[in-house]
Amino acid sequence: MSADDLDELTRRIFADRDPVAELLEARRAAAAAPPEPCIIPMPEFPPRRPGALFGGPIRYRCTVPGGGCPWAYELDPYAADLGPLVFPLSGSLEELDRAITEQAERRGREVREGIEGALREHFAREHPGQEPPDLHAVGESAAAGRGARLP
Repeated sequence: MSADDLDELTRRIFADRDPVAELLEARRAAAAAPPEPCIIPMPEFPPRRPGALFGGPIRYRCTVPGGGCPWAYELDPYAADLGPLVFPLSGSLEELDRAITEQAERRGREVREGIEGALREHFAREHPGQEPPDLHAVGESAAAGRGARLP
C-alpha cells in the first residue's frame, strides 16, 4: 500500500464524518455521566530503563488510606503480549472501525482488570479486612494526580 493509497483511505474514512464534532459530543456525554467506581490510582511514569526502545513501565501505587504502603504494581505495556490487531480485509469502513474499536475496548478491559485484580489481591494479602478505596467517591481527580481533592 502506497502513501497515496493511505491518503485516499483516510479521505474516504472521514468523508462523511466530522471527527472533531464526534470527539466533542463524546466528551459532553462522558462529562454528563456519573463516574464509574474506580480503584485504580493515577499512574506514575518512572524513568525509562536503560536499553528500552520505548517508554518504560507504568507504576500504580497502593492506595491504602493513610498511605505508607510501599507496594506498587508495575505494568510494561510494551512488553505485554497483546496479540495481533486483526483487520477485516473485505469489510466496509464501518466494519473496519467496529473491529478496531472492539479490539481496543477488549484490550483496555484486560489491562484495567489486571490492575484492579493486582490491587485487590494486594489488599487481601497485605491489608486484610480493607478494600481498595473508590477514588471517585473520595474525590480524587484523575487529572490532578495522587491525593488531589476536588472542591
